[in-house]
This record gives sequence, structure tokens and C-alpha cells, in this order.
Amino acid sequence: MDERESARQCLFMGAENAGLELYLCREKAFQMDVNSASVEDYRKAVQNEAFTDEYRNIIRRKLVEFYLHHPTEDSRSAVPTKEVEAYASADKAGTVSILIRDGRYQDAFRIVEKYGAEGIPADQLLKLTSRLILQNDFEENPVLVSLAWQVFSKDKYDDVILIYLRDYYDGSIRHLCRLWRRAEGFQLDTYTLEERILLRSMASRQFPECGEEILGAYIRQQGSRRVIRAFLTYLASWYFLGGRKTPELVFSGIEQQILQGEQLDIVCRLALLRHYSELCADGMADAPDKEKESPEDAGGTAGHAEELPGTGNTAAGQKNPLTETQEKIAEQLLREMDENGMRFEFFGRLPQKLIQAYQIEDKVFVEEQFRPDSRVILHYRLQEQNGGDSGWISEPMRNVYRGIFVREFLLFYGETLTYYLSILEHGEIRKTDSYQVSLVGMDTGGITRYKLLNHMLEARAEGNQAELTRTLRQYQSQDAYVRKLLPLME
Repeated sequence: MDERESARQCLFMGAENAGLELYLCREKAFQMDVNSASVEDYRKAVQNEAFTDEYRNIIRRKLVEFYLHHPTEDSRSAVPTKEVEAYASADKAGTVSILIRDGRYQDAFRIVEKYGAEGIPADQLLKLTSRLILQNDFEENPVLVSLAWQVFSKDKYDDVILIYLRDYYDGSIRHLCRLWRRAEGFQLDTYTLEERILLRSMASRQFPECGEEILGAYIRQQGSRRVIRAFLTYLASWYFLGGRKTPELVFSGIEQQILQGEQLDIVCRLALLRHYSELCADGMADAPDKEKESPEDAGGTAGHAEELPGTGNTAAGQKNPLTETQEKIAEQLLREMDENGMRFEFFGRLPQKLIQAYQIEDKVFVEEQFRPDSRVILHYRLQEQNGGDSGWISEPMRNVYRGIFVREFLLFYGETLTYYLSILEHGEIRKTDSYQVSLVGMDTGGITRYKLLNHMLEARAEGNQAELTRTLRQYQSQDAYVRKLLPLME
């Protein structure tokens, strides 16, 4: 029998001697050799309080290393429940991996809860988290929710973790959207998650990256009408007041709400009208921008004037992009807006047959957007082609809707409107550049009284007597017809 075996027999017979244990286990880490034959020596040594904590931790690390490489060995005798934290302080990742491997999930979770999950392999954390959720019957635990998200963030998840996060995770919108996509991929019920994303988006004034898909899925699942209306209002406001690009689904959703008789916020109806006007304008050439004057011109002679397009709406012969249903909705909304005194420049891009009754195509709009609590003064003058000048006039602009200020003008052929604005915000006054709008060179086609008058003015300016006479006769004929019809209607 060699010396090591003799020492081992002495300890087996009940001798308590730290020197013998030190002799068997060696003093330095590089000298230690834990194997199937010597593992019991190290188990006894680690229990001996005569050794320093540092030395016992070295032994614990060696034991953990041994059990990681020998999965058939029973770790409970080496890592008893009452010593789990001691082993974790020596080698957290290794200890937790052993505990998870051996099904000791509560012990492993206790370590993760106290010391964190850093350094523990993602596959092990996936197994731990999924098993704990099942053991706890999906009961909410904030620490477990956090652990589940850590695992998910490493692209490790199963249906158990997805369901748990779907029910309890309440992180950022970006994270919730990522979770929603994965849950959709597993064909899980995502109704509550979709509602949480929509509500969180409105509360934080953010637009989720997959917002259109989420809203569509929520609508398909017959989500809360209150939430759907609120989210449509939220997106419509961003679009109408903020100019944000908005998915087509939002407008089709607003259409459906209107057709179903739902009471929507007015910004939804305004947004839908503007969307219709943009559909109609897609096939038309963009109107030229207003031309800036120099500061000197603002108070003196007018500079070069802008030539406005003819009708301001769908060109003759151009296919109307609106469906029959959309036209009926637009007609209803235009009537409502007119009754409330709400008229905007973009109305002029709608089909002529919809806006003719409101004489919108005859008007020039000065329309600007500022803070809703601003005070805006319009300074303008009208100059005629023959040199007549109204002089400068100043008047408050009407805040038609939440900071959109509008003033309408009826200009005749050859007239030029020059204007600038004074804006009072935060107790300070600032002025805009000066702009000019002119009807010189405009398309005077059309059959409204205003169009016919302008066509006559154009023909006279060009010396076209025949056209002037023809248009005058048409004007007189229409005027006589109206005069004859009105008494019958009364």
C-alpha cells in the first residue's frame, strides 16, 4: 500500500487530520487532480473549515470542473442544497450548468436571481427558464420574466417562453414588436400583445416599426373598437398635422369605421380627405411653389408673380382614382367640413364634381401651420393688372384646426396677391418672407361664373374679340337660366 492510499485509509477509519487531507488534495491548484478515485478526498476536504475559504473555493472549482466533464456522476453529494451558494461564489456558471443539467431548477434559479445570468450558456438558460415557467404553472414572477427576456434576446426561445413573455413582458415598443413577430411565427394567440403595443405606442407617442401589420392583425381578430378608434385617431393626427407617412391600412380602417357609422374624431375625417386629395394629385404635375420676394419688395413694387394652375383639381380627361364608395365618403365629409367652416387648400385637388358646389376651385388659399396657441396676422395687398392697388391690409388669420391657419381669396385674371405673415409665439413676434400669387397666364377654362368672368378678362387682355363675345353670351345665358330657376325653387 503506497503513502497516498495509507493516508486515505486513515481518514476512512475516522482520523481527522487536515494535514492528511492537504497531502491527498495537494496545496496548489495546478497540483490537484480530481478523478473518480480521488473525488471523495476533495469532497471531504471542502467540508473542512480548518482550510481557508480561498483554498476551499479552489477545491470547489475543481469539483465543478470534474462534474461538468462527468455528467453521469451524482452532483447532489458534492453540491448539496445548503452549499449551492458557496459553490456559486467559486464558479457561478459551472455550478448553475450542473444544477440545470441535473434538474435542480429551483437551486439554479436561486443563484441566477442573486448573482445574475452572465456567463451561463444560452442553451442552459433556455432549459432553466422554460422548465421553471412550467413548474410554476405560468405564474408571473418579475425575475423570471426578466430572465425569459434575456434568453429571448439571445434568440433562444420556445413556445413556453413566448407565451410567458406575451402575457407578462412590458418592455419598449421595439422589443414588443420583435416579440410579436416571433409569436406570430409560432402561430400563438397575439391579441393581448397587439393591444399592449397599440396602447403603449399611443402613450409614448411612437409608431411601431410593424405597426401596420399589428393593427391589421388586431382588426382581423375583432379587437376592441375603442382601441382601434383611438389608434386610428393617433395615426391620423400624426399624418394630418405632422406629415408622417402613413400606411394605407390606416385609411382603409377609417373608411370602414365611417361606413359602419362609428363616431370618429374629426382629425380622422380630415386625414381621409387629404389622403383622397393626394390620390387625385398623383397623376397631376405639381403646382409651382410660391415665389419669395426680397424684403425690399414686400413694401414696394411686386416682383415676379407665380402663375397658378388652371383648376386646382383633377385635370380634364384624367381618370378619377377614387372608387364610387370613396366619392360618397368624400362628398359626406366635404359637406360636414363646409358646415363647420373648415376649408383647406388640399380640397382643391379633389374631383371637380365633388367641390364645385363649394366654389373651392375658384379660390386661392393662404394656408400655413404654426403652434396651436400662436397668433397669426396676415399682411396683404391686391394689385390689378391696370395698376390699381388696394394698399397693405392687416387682419388676423383664423385658426381653422389645431394650428392650421387659413385665409381664402377670390382673385380675378390679372390680379396679384402679395402677402407675408407676423407670428406671435412665446411672447415674440417674427415675420415670414413675402410671397406673391398671380392669376396671369392661368387656365381660365370652366363653366362657373368665376371662370367665365376670368375667361372674358383674358380674352379682352389678349384682344380676342370673338372669344370675348362668345364667352359673354355663355355667361348671359347661364345667368338667365339661374334667374329663371331660382323662383321655381322658392
